Amino acid sequence: MMNIAPAIDPLLTDFSASLAQGADPFAALEQVHAQRGVRGFRYGYFLLRADVDLPGKTKRYFTADNMPAEWRDSVGAGEFVDNDVVIDAMEMGAESFDWFPPGFRDVMRAMQPAQRRQIEAELDMGMMYGMSLSLSGATGQFSSMGMWFADQSSRRAFDRDWQQFGPSLHIAAQVFDTHLRKTAPNTLIGLSPREVDCLCYLVCGLRPAQISDRLGISEKTFEKHISSAKTKLRARTRDQAVAKAIVAGVLPL
Repeated sequence: MMNIAPAIDPLLTDFSASLAQGADPFAALEQVHAQRGVRGFRYGYFLLRADVDLPGKTKRYFTADNMPAEWRDSVGAGEFVDNDVVIDAMEMGAESFDWFPPGFRDVMRAMQPAQRRQIEAELDMGMMYGMSLSLSGATGQFSSMGMWFADQSSRRAFDRDWQQFGPSLHIAAQVFDTHLRKTAPNTLIGLSPREVDCLCYLVCGLRPAQISDRLGISEKTFEKHISSAKTKLRARTRDQAVAKAIVAGVLPL
């Protein structure tokens, strides 16, 4: 019988092996991207998919990128996720989003002014050819990976390259997302060991005075750790910080 199984991209095998061996996940991803024509990426997630439906998305979005400083200075700050039409499309169920398909300028006319300004700023930087992917909508969470393809001579060249490399890049993004969420969930949140300790004792039901005594710190220092944890977790209250830390999987429960 003829074997019709698709060939496995050796780049994916090496990528998965690198992650399993403890390599820097972002450096490993950049190596994959560099060999498949991706010049820059932006990865991000919401801890809960319900966050996508709420206003002020930027404040609840955990993200990392290797985009040019020009993009970060002009677009990647403020309310950039709130004005991102890609997030809106994925909120409606899109599994992928072509950054600037034929006829997209007509669609832009119906957008909010802030959304149009963001897209126009990216176009001014030459970010015409790119693809964003929804990665984990079925898990009750939300992750996405946007990839910018530079040095494309034409729309036809981009379509050809995406048809050839898109499936492998999609799998690499899913592998990366799963690895980061399950193996290194604190990577983007960045809680310190002491902040984790304080949150864990709150989960155990201890009062601040008891936690401070156990950790050998003052209650004022305890409150500083909790305040910092709230900022990192995009939480308004202590209880919300504890809940989000549990959802994120950053506590050794």
